[in-house]
Amino acid sequence: MGLSVNLVAYLCQEYNIPIDKVRDHRELHAMGLASNHGDILHWSSKFGITMNDYRAAVLQAMKEGVHVTYIDANNPIKKISV
Repeated sequence: MGLSVNLVAYLCQEYNIPIDKVRDHRELHAMGLASNHGDILHWSSKFGITMNDYRAAVLQAMKEGVHVTYIDANNPIKKISV
């Protein structure tokens, strides 16, 4: 979960997205906003992780601070760290 948690935590901080707005496809489908292919459930159910667990991990990462490195696809040598 580490890399995706850090990325989502960074995006939440960067764009001021509240943690309760972090949703998976199943949740968004129930709201009429996405397909219901349940991508995360296929993976997370194998490890006993729920979206609430994921949101808690994102919130913890936000509290601890996150580090994200971007790699420019046009120039893979150039990296931007934030």
